[in-house]
Amino acid sequence: MNIAIKTLGCKANRYESDVLLKRLSGAHEVFEMNEGVSTFQRRAQADFDIAVVNTCTVTHVADRKSRQAIRSLKSANPSCKVVVFGCGPNVAREDYEKIVEVDEVFGNVDGVIEFIEKLGARDDNNGECGIDGGNNDSLRTRAVVKIQDGCNNYCAYCIIPRARGPEVSFDKDKILEAVRRKEEAGFREIVLTGIIISNWERDGMDFADLIEFLLENTSSVRFRISSIEPQNFSDKFVRLFGWDRVCPHVHMSLQSGSDSVLERMRRKYDVALYLDVCKRLRDTVSDIGLTTDVIVGFPGETKEEFMATCDFVRDIGFLKMHVFPYSRRKNTVAYHMEDQVAENVKKERAEKLRKISNKLGVAFMRGLWGNEYDVIVETCRNGVCTGVTPNYIPVQFSCSDEDGGEGKSGDLVGKVFKVQMEKLKKDGLVEAIIC
Repeated sequence: MNIAIKTLGCKANRYESDVLLKRLSGAHEVFEMNEGVSTFQRRAQADFDIAVVNTCTVTHVADRKSRQAIRSLKSANPSCKVVVFGCGPNVAREDYEKIVEVDEVFGNVDGVIEFIEKLGARDDNNGECGIDGGNNDSLRTRAVVKIQDGCNNYCAYCIIPRARGPEVSFDKDKILEAVRRKEEAGFREIVLTGIIISNWERDGMDFADLIEFLLENTSSVRFRISSIEPQNFSDKFVRLFGWDRVCPHVHMSLQSGSDSVLERMRRKYDVALYLDVCKRLRDTVSDIGLTTDVIVGFPGETKEEFMATCDFVRDIGFLKMHVFPYSRRKNTVAYHMEDQVAENVKKERAEKLRKISNKLGVAFMRGLWGNEYDVIVETCRNGVCTGVTPNYIPVQFSCSDEDGGEGKSGDLVGKVFKVQMEKLKKDGLVEAIIC
C-alpha cells in the first residue's frame, strides 16, 4: 500500500514518525508529507491508501492545524483511510473521534502499526522500532535521536504532561547505538530530542555526562541540542559547547522576561538565572546562536510586565524568537485564572515582539560578516545550495562545476562546505561564498 505520513509539532513527534516510517518501509511505499497535499501527490506520483497524521496539541493553533491536515488529506483522496495518533488524541481523544474524516484514532505508534497490519500491511521490523527511528528520509540531512520522553513540570499553561506522561530517560547505551547507526548511515548531524531533555538522568549520569559519553564514543558526527530548560546548565554542560562537534546553538525556553509572570506560569527559574546562563554560554562561544520561545498575554500580564519582556529579550540579543499568544487550554491551572488578556491585546503584543525578534536576528547575523562556518548542504538546485550554520543561521551559496555543483546538485546534499558569511538577502537567508 501507499502510506503518507504528515507530522505536526516538535522534534519528538518527528522522531515518532521516523519510527513509524522505519517499521513500515519495505513492506510498501511510505512517503513523508512535508508540503501541501497537491504538491506532495505530484512528488510522490501516487495516490495514498492510508494517511497518517501525527498531531500536535501544544496550542489551540496546533490543534487547528492538525484538524486542517486531516481534512485536506481526506479531501484530496476520499477513498483513503485517515489514521490519527499522537498528542492530540492523548489529550482529547473524543474530539478527534468526532471528526468525520477520521477513520481510526490511536495514542501511539504501536496502535497505528496494529491497525495497518489488520489491513494486510506487514511490519518488516517485527515491532522492533529501536530508539533511533528511521534513516529513510532522503529529504533531510540531520537525524533525530530521542533520549527522553515525558514531563513532570506541570507549568500552569501547559497540557503536555497530560499528553506525554511522566518523565523517562532512555538507556545511554541504546542511545549510543542509535547515534552510531546514524553516523554509519552517513548523517553528519544528530539532533538530540525529547520533551525535557535537560532532565535526562540515569545510572548516576546527568545530561552533560551523556553528551560527553556520546562525544567520546563517536568519531565525526556533530550534535545539536533541541529545546532545553535554563535551570540545568552546569559548568560542565556549558564547557561542552567549546567542543567543535557540539553545535553552538541553544534553544532555551524563556516564556516571559518578567519574574512575576514566570512565577504565575510556575516556571522553575527567574530572569537572573536565565541571563546568567546566556552570559556563560557567550563567554564560552562568542557567536553562539540563542533562540527561544515567548508567550505573550498570559493571564494577568500587565503592560509593564510585557514591556519588561521586551527589554529583557533586547538585552539577550536572540537570533530568533518563536512568539506565541497565550492559548487557553482546558485541564490546566491557567485556564481557571482570572484577568484573561483580551485576544486583540495578545495579538498586538505578539506582533510587537515578532518585530523586535526580526531586528535582533538581523543585528546578530550582521555581526558575523566575514566569519567562516562548516555548512551541511540541505538542498541544491541549479548550482545554488542551502543549509544552516552550526549556530543555526540559514545560508545560501553557489557551487561552480569545480565545486561539484551544476549538473551534480543531487550529489551535494549532505556534503559539507566551509563558507564565509557575506550579506543578508531579502528572503532572510544569508548569502555566503565557498572558502
